[in-house]
Amino acid sequence: FSIGFFFIIDLPLHISILFGNVLTTLLMFIGVLIQTRWVLKKNNLFSEHGASSNKQNEKSLQDSINGLSVSIEQNHKNYKNMLCQVLKREFSFENFMIHSSNEYALECLIGYIELTQFQHLLMINFPKLNQRHILTQTQKAILQNKCVPNSSIVFNENNKSNKLLLQHHVINNLKDMKHIDKLIQFKYRAYLLYIKYINIGNELELNISYEQKMNISNLFKNLQTLKQIKMTEDDLYLLFDEIIHEQWGLLFSSFKRFIDTQLYKEQTVDLEVIPDQNISTATVM
Repeated sequence: FSIGFFFIIDLPLHISILFGNVLTTLLMFIGVLIQTRWVLKKNNLFSEHGASSNKQNEKSLQDSINGLSVSIEQNHKNYKNMLCQVLKREFSFENFMIHSSNEYALECLIGYIELTQFQHLLMINFPKLNQRHILTQTQKAILQNKCVPNSSIVFNENNKSNKLLLQHHVINNLKDMKHIDKLIQFKYRAYLLYIKYINIGNELELNISYEQKMNISNLFKNLQTLKQIKMTEDDLYLLFDEIIHEQWGLLFSSFKRFIDTQLYKEQTVDLEVIPDQNISTATVM
């Protein structure tokens, strides 16, 4: 301020005060600017070394994120492989069923099995489906376990679908069954699976989205409608596909809790990996 004072001493008083304030503010601004530049230089933000350091930090952060993603993906893959090994074995499968029952999710596992068997039998009876669709690793593990019982609906062990065919006059007697189009037979199997797992209020009703439930319910709301709808083998195969994958997600979450239980630990002391086997062994209709 003293510099400004000597410079403006001969000016009128009010002008001198105004000019002095402006000059003082300017000097303060210059001082702050110099200090700021010094701080920025100290932190390497204006230097080539600083820019390089920032790029290295960004690269290190990205590498960490990528490494974490790979680790999560690898853990997910390991859990999937462990689940498949459990599902292939009689004892471990039974223990997982007990665990599912304890979590009130037994219908999820049973439904997954029956719907998988439905898709598998379709692929056997319509071989070209194997060129367009692939069963998942978990589905193959289920089918590889010979101790898993066959679905009475899918394999028609109690003639349930045959009785429906008779009831709705698709055939005149069971002797005519061999002459009925396979697609019609599978449509009635699908209807029985719908009644068991999707129809609202059923004891084994699966936990699926409202949209999925309504889409299938509209298709199967009555047998007369179903009889008139034309469906290809691909339509039938994909009918429960989203539901199967949704149930797998629930099973996978349940399995990650299962591995922390004594039921799992008592069976995996010497758990050897069972290789995948050919599962296309069911009888063609």
